[in-house]
Amino acid sequence: LLADKASKGGAEFPLHEAFLQLAETRDGHQGDAKALKATMDKLGKRFLGSRQQDAHEFLSAFIDFLADEYEQKQQHTKENVEDSSNDPATAASATPLP
Repeated sequence: LLADKASKGGAEFPLHEAFLQLAETRDGHQGDAKALKATMDKLGKRFLGSRQQDAHEFLSAFIDFLADEYEQKQQHTKENVEDSSNDPATAASATPLP
């Protein structure tokens, strides 16, 4: 999941994209955690704002949300594969000629 840096997944998988932004380093500067926090605020109102929360609760919620996105992405990929296999034009072009 983390290896897939396609920007087209950003809107559909916001936490994944925010985590990638945090993980990226450029010119010795670390990524910005603000995007990750903002995304978590949108996904779970529990961490909204600047109230103090337990770090393990934040991490647990982060992992749950990321796992949900991963499952959605896997389902999306599976549906795309099934759709292309049902398309006669795609199936014909994928079939090797003798």
